[in-house]
Amino acid sequence: RGRAVQLARNACNAGNTTACYYLASWGEGAGIPSEQIQKGLGGIEYSCQLGEAQSCVSAGLAYKQGYGVRADRAKALQFQERACDLGNLDGCYNFGATLVAGGSTAEKARAAQIFEEACDAGEMWSCASHGQNLYLGLDGVAKNRRAGRRLLRESCEAGAPLGCQALEAFDLN
Repeated sequence: RGRAVQLARNACNAGNTTACYYLASWGEGAGIPSEQIQKGLGGIEYSCQLGEAQSCVSAGLAYKQGYGVRADRAKALQFQERACDLGNLDGCYNFGATLVAGGSTAEKARAAQIFEEACDAGEMWSCASHGQNLYLGLDGVAKNRRAGRRLLRESCEAGAPLGCQALEAFDLN
């Protein structure tokens, strides 16, 4: 990561505002003027509007976490949904996770559907979330402990810590 930070810092110092934004999002933004970070995020948002799904993921995370901007759940959801609609499975997981966090019953049910669909497409963090919903019967998902346990194990074995944490929390190891 050190090499990436140095390259991004060089690009930022040369006027690449997108590099400045990424430095800030990595926690390496000390000394970067906030207007450069804002311009970088503006470029990322524009790329998202043009259909670049990874830019939508980045913009969604910026608004969810408050990287270079004031945290804004509605904007985070907007960018995450766009990323998901463009087929970015990380964007789908992020969209579902943001819906669940502080969401209404309807939003949580929608998140459960998103997790299931992203899991079916192979996104393991979504499989962990769907596995939890199945195991516990949450958010409108019918309880199915066997299927939930299977998804939690698969997601854990694939490297999704959320699946491992759930296995441990439910004493399924």
